Amino acid sequence: MGDKPESAQHKIRRSSSTGSGILAFLAPAKRRRLHALAKELEVANRKVTELESLILSKNEFISNISHELRTPLTSIIGYVDVLSTKVEFESNPELDDIFKVLDRNATILISLVQSLLALSQFDSPNRSEAFKAVNLLTITEDAIFILRSEIEKKRISIKLNFDPEDTFIVEGDPGLISQACINLIANAIKFSSAEKNIEIRLIREARTDKQSTICFSVRDQGIGIPPDEISRISERYYRASNAVSDHVSGTGLGLTIVAKVVALHNAQLKIESELGLGTTFTVDFPAQLSPVATLILNRKFGLLAEAIEGIQVNDQRELKAKLHEYGGALGFYEFAEFGEELLSLSRTLSDVEKIVDSQTLKARDQLVVRMKEALPIKETGEANVE
Repeated sequence: MGDKPESAQHKIRRSSSTGSGILAFLAPAKRRRLHALAKELEVANRKVTELESLILSKNEFISNISHELRTPLTSIIGYVDVLSTKVEFESNPELDDIFKVLDRNATILISLVQSLLALSQFDSPNRSEAFKAVNLLTITEDAIFILRSEIEKKRISIKLNFDPEDTFIVEGDPGLISQACINLIANAIKFSSAEKNIEIRLIREARTDKQSTICFSVRDQGIGIPPDEISRISERYYRASNAVSDHVSGTGLGLTIVAKVVALHNAQLKIESELGLGTTFTVDFPAQLSPVATLILNRKFGLLAEAIEGIQVNDQRELKAKLHEYGGALGFYEFAEFGEELLSLSRTLSDVEKIVDSQTLKARDQLVVRMKEALPIKETGEANVE
């Protein structure tokens, strides 16, 4: 009796056991294409690993060099301050100019070092994992204290406005938020003449999605920004033309850092300015949500989608139960109007009858359409049903 022909299933199993797998049965052209794609993927993965290693090395280098430069620069600034108290500038006016140049350039260098160090931190992976509750009022008060000597030197009046009954808590990296606030206030001081006023405001604004916004704004009476340059003012190393012409010192990195901090915290930066009258910088931070508000935000649209599907039944007793169930739940999850309409519709239904009349079904279907419209929309244009 002759051997039976081997089945395709046995062939595949035997081929897999030898290590060739199903690829052995693919056409040669397809096998070559798969091998080429696998090689390309391997090369891409290797490049990504190399780039990640380079970024880490770059950040480590910047961190080390920043620390190495900061110490001698701080020492230089300190000695310049000490020497300036020992010199009689009235009898040596040239020395006055020399000391001012030394102090200004050393200050620019240390500011540049600190800015480069801050910028390198944005390349750190998973930066947002370090987020925690940050008191924006405390951050603001600390920033004013840090800049006190500059404020007193120019005899500038700082007015901090906020509602003492309110709290100004946001989610974020306290170090980065502090750096952004310091940069904005320092800018206002730098570009203001002596004896001018700077107003700093903290206010809470309601949003349509129920999450409030904490607005931090700094308004100065400085030189202002040319209208056609406002859109570029946060670019790296960019400085407004009037700042350059007025010989106002700076690195062009302060607002770049602010813009990066704003983007990292899902906030918004707004700039309003008039030449010769001053500038207002406003950062809108999403306020920290309470645990209950976080639960509601994460669950509300999923529940709405579930309710849409759940109430599309035609058995009257089941529909009544579903309308009652989801009506109460949606009210808690910030869909009070839909919740009340579902409950009202459930009250019109009988506990005995099984068939739902056409008028009730029509009202239910119209409500479903409106509920679907309340769901968030994906980029594809489809409702985001979770």
